[in-house]
Amino acid sequence: MKQKISLIIFILGLVLVIFSFTLRESYEKEMYQLYINQQKDSLVKGWTKSWQDYLVQNYKQESDSNVITVKVDRNGKLVDKSFFPTKSKSESDWKQFNSLSKVNQKKFLESQLEKKGSWDKALAVKRLYSLDGSYQFKELSLYEMTLVDQKIKESVSLIFTQLKNKSDFSNIENRYTFDDVLMIADKDGVVSLSVPSLNYLTKTMFQAFRSDANVTEIELSTNPFNIQVKQGFNPFKFNSVREKTLMGLGFVLLFLAVGLYLLELKNKRLEVLKKVSFLNQLVHEVKTPITGIRLNSELLLKHGHDEELITALMKSSKRLNDFFEDIVLINKVDKSLNLSRLSLSEFQDYLDEIVSEFKNKVVITNFIQDSVNIDKGRLRVVLRNLLKNAIRYGKRGTLKTELSDNILKFQVQDEGPGIDLNDSGKIFEEFYRATSAKNTSPDGLGIGLSIVKNLVTQMNGEIELKNPGKEHALFELRVKNES
Repeated sequence: MKQKISLIIFILGLVLVIFSFTLRESYEKEMYQLYINQQKDSLVKGWTKSWQDYLVQNYKQESDSNVITVKVDRNGKLVDKSFFPTKSKSESDWKQFNSLSKVNQKKFLESQLEKKGSWDKALAVKRLYSLDGSYQFKELSLYEMTLVDQKIKESVSLIFTQLKNKSDFSNIENRYTFDDVLMIADKDGVVSLSVPSLNYLTKTMFQAFRSDANVTEIELSTNPFNIQVKQGFNPFKFNSVREKTLMGLGFVLLFLAVGLYLLELKNKRLEVLKKVSFLNQLVHEVKTPITGIRLNSELLLKHGHDEELITALMKSSKRLNDFFEDIVLINKVDKSLNLSRLSLSEFQDYLDEIVSEFKNKVVITNFIQDSVNIDKGRLRVVLRNLLKNAIRYGKRGTLKTELSDNILKFQVQDEGPGIDLNDSGKIFEEFYRATSAKNTSPDGLGIGLSIVKNLVTQMNGEIELKNPGKEHALFELRVKNES
């Protein structure tokens, strides 16, 4: 009876927590938006600095055919002395220009184009472009190109702003650095000042940067080295209904599982000590992220937006959610298979979706060239747990798939210290943790591999550690490709 009362109290407490979140939600939205508007300039400056650092680390000049480059010596003097046109001696020719017909004006200007490197040619380029914006020029110098292309003019202006602000380039090395533009020195000490095309940066490098930064509502400004936010910018995407539903469902299922367990205590006398130990560990695991959520929420409410607090809050929430999912799987009653036939491309997409959460820390090698028939739900949980362990204990992992004699084979290997021979026979037991796992990551209940073993059994498959006692633990899963 006392157990039932405790369960009811837990559920009532959960309802009160969700209700309090609902009351605070509208106020928090308003406060977040107000703070975002106040801090937008700071956010833009931070993203701009990150974008410039990203260019320094990843940019390769040969990848951009439209890069604008000016070369200088270590003292900031132009290496190409002919960058600016030389003074012409034929100024008298221009006095009669305005009296000529438009046809003769064009002929006159075209004749001046033959005077390479002169002010006469530069002036002719400028006037021809004003007369005919579609005129096809040939062999224009970089300076002359600035007269007919506004984007090139802006890029060259950035370079000369750099030269104006900096005259000593003695510390520039043969790798990219950034000040106002990208800079790099060759083996002879000549320094190249470069501005890539806005088109290349936007379509290629900036897309990769936004993906890595996980920010979609930013774009490049006219200066390709600066960032601006899109209209209506809001980095917070509220979906309170879904989040509260999942959280509430997780709590209800957790407490239901605990309640059912307590009701079975009388008939499971031999399991009491084991289950009590489990509950003690469970409380510790749940208390840590809940405490983090509470403290970080209070700090956010008190001090406003802070990236570190938000990151810590999301990390605690994800840890709690993942833990609840594992607990629910332990107590799932329905053991029947739910098979789905996947084509080659669908199966590859299925694998890609599983590893997407690990941020390029998993390499997939898929040798399967035929359709497969699998229990997508169970297999996803099995592979996810194996890969999560590979990342947790070995930093990186690989996933290899094969199909032979109608048997699907999955191999997951990490780059860690491996599993000791004495532990290898117990790692699939519930709540057991290998010595190497405890040394690498003290937190954990030791239920991940027991869930894997349970689900593999439900799929009528087999799983084993292929290299006990050796580095780079290798787990192999074999299931029948059901017809």
